[in-house]
Amino acid sequence: MRACPFLAVLLLSWSSACVGGASGTRDVHAARRSESPEAWFAAARVAYDPGNPREAMTPKLVGSFADARIVGIGEATHGTHEDVWFKSELVLALVDAGLVDTIYLEANHSGVAQLDELVRSGAGDARAALKAAPIFRVLKTEAVLACVEGLRERARRGVRVRLVGVDCQDSTRDAERALRILERRDVALAAMFRAKLEPLVGAEAQALRHPQLVRGMDLATLDALSDELARLQAACADAPEAAAAALRAWQGLKAFRIEARDAPREDDIDGYNLRDRYMAQNVLADGHRGAFLGHNCHVLAGRPGGNLEGYVPAGAVLHEALGERYRVVLFDYNAARIRAVPMPTDGSPPDALAADEILARGPLEGSLADATCRGAEGAHWIDLRGLPPRWSAWHERVIHADWLGYAASRERQGQEVLSFPFARLGDVLVVIDELGASRPLE
Repeated sequence: MRACPFLAVLLLSWSSACVGGASGTRDVHAARRSESPEAWFAAARVAYDPGNPREAMTPKLVGSFADARIVGIGEATHGTHEDVWFKSELVLALVDAGLVDTIYLEANHSGVAQLDELVRSGAGDARAALKAAPIFRVLKTEAVLACVEGLRERARRGVRVRLVGVDCQDSTRDAERALRILERRDVALAAMFRAKLEPLVGAEAQALRHPQLVRGMDLATLDALSDELARLQAACADAPEAAAAALRAWQGLKAFRIEARDAPREDDIDGYNLRDRYMAQNVLADGHRGAFLGHNCHVLAGRPGGNLEGYVPAGAVLHEALGERYRVVLFDYNAARIRAVPMPTDGSPPDALAADEILARGPLEGSLADATCRGAEGAHWIDLRGLPPRWSAWHERVIHADWLGYAASRERQGQEVLSFPFARLGDVLVVIDELGASRPLE
């Protein structure tokens, strides 16, 4: 993932339209009698063993998503284990319940397509395939492998399930995919497009990662390539796979335009929002009932405001399109050991392939975990839809978030702490007191 001057870390939010009963409440009577939000949380939270998240997949939890078209499932950081393990078990439980048939990943299409083939064909070694796939390094972990293997086991039993990458950080591969499909029916037309797209699909481009590719281009070149990709998409109108690939390539250039060599250096929140908008559009265009897996910041159903004013997460786009048929699961922690790339001290963008380290984070006063599970050890999930509306003033309470992406400062920095109103949390919150570092595939 890329860095953006506007966001030093990845962020947090929640559903803005949450009504209904406390379907997962541990003690319904105590919750109803509660005289404060803190007392309600104490009655509503359901404990589970963080070393065995499968025990949390009860009918109450899984059934709370029964009427959802898309379930957004976050993760507290890109470098922790127990939250992603819970996510993997929840995905499998939703598949088992027949509530989803498609898993939408915050990852590029071509790499996920390889994993989809592995899952549906049943052939090959899942560990080796996940290690070799051209996807983000943060996904190549034991927790994600458990999900892939679980999906493949279900596919072998005849369960309908598919994996789709909805990110747009792979324009070279996506454009090449569109060209190869076009070549099957019109060699000359494909050759004409290939020549015009040489800076994007040539040998030099293929050797670069997407951020490097875009940062090496000026705006004029990038815009000319974008226009050519739009024409390629139109030329592939009768070949849906090619047209979709050309569109993804176009999205990748547009979403990263803010990082072109001569792009203005000031923050451009509208430009930054494009990647989230495109991920949401790709989910909606696919049309299946599924789970959208990404960082908390991307699955958020609301616009967080506060010091994130103007940011529109992919989940907010999904919520505005689907209403309450879009549901969200968020994660928080009190302490964590996080595998991350240390943020450069000279202000340069972090390299996603640089050596990572295990960084420690302690409790954050006023965090979501602090507000809902203060003093509660272990792990808990809470169905937040039952939070009584009578505490409307408490809903305006400012929450602080310290949920990191693939890169972070070695010690917590003020600019990495995000602040915004609690608003009204929607759906399910999972708080794990202590998170351990992610476990890369060996």
